Amino acid sequence: MNDVYKKWRASLLRQKQKKRTYQHFDKSLNLDNDQDFSLVVRAIENLSTHQFLPFLKFIKKDIRYRKDTTGTPRRGIKPRPIMYASHLDAHIYSFFSYSWSQAYEQLIKENGSADSVIAYRKIADESNSHNKSNIQFAREVFQYIQRQGDCVAIVADIEKFFDTLKHKTLKEQLCVVLGVTQLGERDYKVFRSLTAFRYVLKDEDEKSLYTRLSYRIAREIQKRKSLPQAVYECGKNVIKENKTVVGIPQGSPASGLLANIYLTSFDSSIRNSFPDALYRRYSDDIVFVCPTNSAARALIILNEEIKKYSLNISSPKTFYVKFGRQPNGSVLCTEVKDGNGSVVGRKYIDYLGFEFDGRSVLLRNKTLQKSYKKAARKIRKYRVRQQDWYKHKRHIQKSKYISGAYIKKAALVMQSVGSKISSQQEKFMKFVRKNKKGTKEEYKNDSV
Repeated sequence: MNDVYKKWRASLLRQKQKKRTYQHFDKSLNLDNDQDFSLVVRAIENLSTHQFLPFLKFIKKDIRYRKDTTGTPRRGIKPRPIMYASHLDAHIYSFFSYSWSQAYEQLIKENGSADSVIAYRKIADESNSHNKSNIQFAREVFQYIQRQGDCVAIVADIEKFFDTLKHKTLKEQLCVVLGVTQLGERDYKVFRSLTAFRYVLKDEDEKSLYTRLSYRIAREIQKRKSLPQAVYECGKNVIKENKTVVGIPQGSPASGLLANIYLTSFDSSIRNSFPDALYRRYSDDIVFVCPTNSAARALIILNEEIKKYSLNISSPKTFYVKFGRQPNGSVLCTEVKDGNGSVVGRKYIDYLGFEFDGRSVLLRNKTLQKSYKKAARKIRKYRVRQQDWYKHKRHIQKSKYISGAYIKKAALVMQSVGSKISSQQEKFMKFVRKNKKGTKEEYKNDSV
């Protein structure tokens, strides 16, 4: 077996990358199983005869609270379409993402933008034993602001990033990364499946379209039809196809890399235009820190350059955050304006789930809410497992440690820039201890 496949499997450190257990039309595959691994390799080697299955699409609804013109918080829902490839297709996308990323990493290293693009990449931390997370990425930006003192941080968001990537431009950029004038047969087939993608809408209803379709597919397979044949025959009236010239599915193992590849030239251009400024792009989130007198020019160039790729900067999500050196030598946020130039009623930069005012860092409320909800869900699940009617599943009744690991790590990492996250961590642990009362004694004594 080709060594490149073994290296790819070894690069998938997390178990959930090797075995995907979500619902789909095909069965789950585990790359730690040699038989399953060989099946995936054969599919890659014989890609010309492989038929990609439709994605499963569902709408993730994120609850957001935003203040209206009167300053009153309003509850809103931000829909985000997520698509999952079939298990075999997902592993194929993962392999090509691994293959393409080798060329991409070399290119951005040569053009000087390797430090600027931080999403969907494995970047080693200072100890070289782990990869950096958004905590370290945010800390680097905050440390830079503290060193500069008098500066402006521009925080911007690219509108509908994955949904508006132009296929022609994406193909051209992928060719540049791979150093070819035309994509090879296998590369093009994978690229085509991610641009002219097909999907089935999956909702949360027990009698959903996906569930009914799965039953019909199972009956067709019993008639000795292949899985792709059964899927497309049964779903010919419900399978939808992207017939536009823009957009890639958000959720496939290769989508993040393709999104980075799309803006390869943009990242290089911005980095070279402002060599003395700090530029970071985390997928569609951009932060740019520069001297105060360069801020207006920087935003103009950002807007001009991004439009070359048929994308737009969202004005409502663009903020100018001004910092100044105080007489005592500390740095403090002095003013925040939105993309329209109106003063905003806050004095901190909101970046990657953190709030930084120049002196100290806090986790933003949305990040904390996720931790609280996750803890409450785990405690609730454990309580259910202690009921008498659940005795038939005692083999999975394990205590769930709720340590608030992310909050704990954030408090530790952010100490160098004035972390106040320890107070938030303390409140979180009080919440956990309070809600764990009433569970079994062994659970009450678990380390938190």
